[in-house]
Amino acid sequence: MAQSASRGRGRVVFISRRFPPSVGGMENYAFNLHRQLARHHPVTAIVLGRSQRHLVWFIPWAVVAGLVQCLRPGTAWLYIGDAVLAPIGVLLGALTRVRTAVTVLGLDVVHPPRWYQALVRFCLPRFAAVLPISRATRAEALQRGAPPDRTRIVPCGVDAAAVRRGLPRPEARRLLGARLGMELGGRLLVLTVGRLVARKGVSWFVEQVLPRLPESACYLIAGTGPQQQPIERSIRALGLGGRAIVLGAVTDAERETLYDAADVFAMPNRHLEGNMEGFGIVLLEAGLHGVPVVAAAIEGLVDAVLPGRTGLLVREGDGDAFARAIVQCADWPPEPIVAAVTATYTWEAAYRELAAALHLDSRDPSPPSDS
Repeated sequence: MAQSASRGRGRVVFISRRFPPSVGGMENYAFNLHRQLARHHPVTAIVLGRSQRHLVWFIPWAVVAGLVQCLRPGTAWLYIGDAVLAPIGVLLGALTRVRTAVTVLGLDVVHPPRWYQALVRFCLPRFAAVLPISRATRAEALQRGAPPDRTRIVPCGVDAAAVRRGLPRPEARRLLGARLGMELGGRLLVLTVGRLVARKGVSWFVEQVLPRLPESACYLIAGTGPQQQPIERSIRALGLGGRAIVLGAVTDAERETLYDAADVFAMPNRHLEGNMEGFGIVLLEAGLHGVPVVAAAIEGLVDAVLPGRTGLLVREGDGDAFARAIVQCADWPPEPIVAAVTATYTWEAAYRELAAALHLDSRDPSPPSDS
């Protein structure tokens, strides 16, 4: 789908393979960055808001549509949403001489096949701007030839108006307990939300952390993925039924209730070669609900936690430290957490970094209009 909005000076052609109505961290990032850009500049979006199975036609269409748009007068930048599409940016940049920028998110940089790594190393030095989302992704991009003077972090943000504590904790627990058929009122609720893949460390948490927590602790796991059945097997093998519950896929409303009910949000990631967590936007979402987070101190997670303010960072693989940290922050008051997240992680701040990286001029105050 292609769409445009007008404001400011210097048009940006925006190409992304992940965009709403598809759901996910990349989609969220692309949508909010596009929205911020469109508030200040003319933007033409060439985006795929469907399953990645559609890449077979989207990529050639994006090349043709992108070429047409880049040849239009007044085009200042071609923006590419991730390193997977970087060859499109290199090709169109060479054909049109339009300046090119690419966001790098994590997995799109470290994906291990040799042919893919060779492609990344070929493409990144050819962009006028490389835009990692965290210090960890910046380091990986630099290792693959991104020029340091043209590489600037454009971080993730949160929409404080859209995601916030909606229900008092007792009411959220009553609703959640009714759904699960159990009493949750006085229990220590630890929550993880995300795709159940190996790097998330959920199986490790079930085996190494949950048994170290108080008997009242209940670990709620929301999400699906290839690790779901191994996680469920671990729960049964350890006799932790009723203390660890795999909820599977949840709706947006159910996810909000989970955040409202939780005492602590856990992100016990493990480092896997050729795999990484570029940021961890769910840590910010938890913070907007006033829920303290406990996360492994690796990769992009380090940029998503304000230690002592929004949560605690713990050495990867240290079960005792994770358990102590969860107990330590379980009774933190929610208001300072919300205040810290909303003051630090904003999409407006992300746009300011983007504008500085691309030397954009956003002084024109005229309102946006569709075209």
